[in-house]
Amino acid sequence: MPCDSNVHSHTWAPPGSVMVGFFTPDECESICAYCPLPPDGGERMKFEGLRDHVLAEHFPSDADAMSEIAEHKALRTALRNYKKPQQAVSPVADQRLARIRLKVYHEALFVRVDRRVALQALATRHLREAIKSHSTSFARGSSTHNAFIDSITASFTTTHAPEIWSNSKHHRGHLAKAIPLYDDKWTMSSNMRLDILGPVCTIDNSMPASRKREWNKRNSGTTLTDEVNFQNSSFGIVMRHYFAALYDLVVGGGDEEGEGEEQELGSGKSEEELRWEVVKGD
Repeated sequence: MPCDSNVHSHTWAPPGSVMVGFFTPDECESICAYCPLPPDGGERMKFEGLRDHVLAEHFPSDADAMSEIAEHKALRTALRNYKKPQQAVSPVADQRLARIRLKVYHEALFVRVDRRVALQALATRHLREAIKSHSTSFARGSSTHNAFIDSITASFTTTHAPEIWSNSKHHRGHLAKAIPLYDDKWTMSSNMRLDILGPVCTIDNSMPASRKREWNKRNSGTTLTDEVNFQNSSFGIVMRHYFAALYDLVVGGGDEEGEGEEQELGSGKSEEELRWEVVKGD
C-alpha cells in the first residue's frame, strides 16, 4: 500500500498507462506502488518527490501518449485557473491530435467507452447544423471562430447536456463509474449531495460560490453574466475544449486517416435519435 494508514484506499493506474503521466499522490503517500517492495519496506519519499519519481521511472514515451499527456495537462491547467481554453497557434488543424484531444475530453466528461462514438456523432451533427446556418466563413483562431465555438458549446449544453449528465444517479448508466484523474475537478456538491461521481450539468455549468468570489475579486466592478459564469465553469471549460477539438477534426485539414468515417458520423439521424444512442438503457 502506498501509505501506512489501514483505512486509506489509493487507486493507481496500471504501470505504463497514459494516466500515470498525471499521477498526483496524496500527501499521506510515500511509497511507489509500481516498484517492487523490498523487505525493509521501501524507500520513503515526500509526496512531491514521489510524483517526480513516478514521472521519471514509469512515464510512457511514445508520441501519442505524450500528446495525450500534454492535452490532459492543458485541461487541468484550464480548470485550475478557471480560464477558457486558448486556440492552438497553428493555422492548420492536426486531425491526429484532434482525435487524441477528444479522447481526453471523453474521459474528462466520464463518458463510457462504448458510448463515446454515439456522443461524438451527436456533437458532430449539432456542429454541422450550426456551421450550415452560419452565414460567414472565419479563420480558425479568429475572434469570430472563438465566438462560434462559444456559441455551439452553449447551445449543445442547453439542448442535450442536462439529460446526458443528469442529476439523477439512476439515469447515468452511459457514464463511467470512476475515473480517478478527474474526481477532484467537479464540484463536491455533486458527489456529496447527489451521491454522484463526475459532472452534473445543472451543477457544474455554473461556477461554485468560492470561484465566483474569486472571479468578482479579479473583475471588480464588472457584472458576472450568465454567459461568463458558464464559460468559466468546469463544465463550460471542458465542453469548449471538446467542441474546439471536434471542429478541428470535422473542418480542419492535416492527417487524412479516418476522415471519411468521421465525415459520415452523425448523418442520417436526428439529434434526438442520436442522443438516445448515448443514453439508451438508462
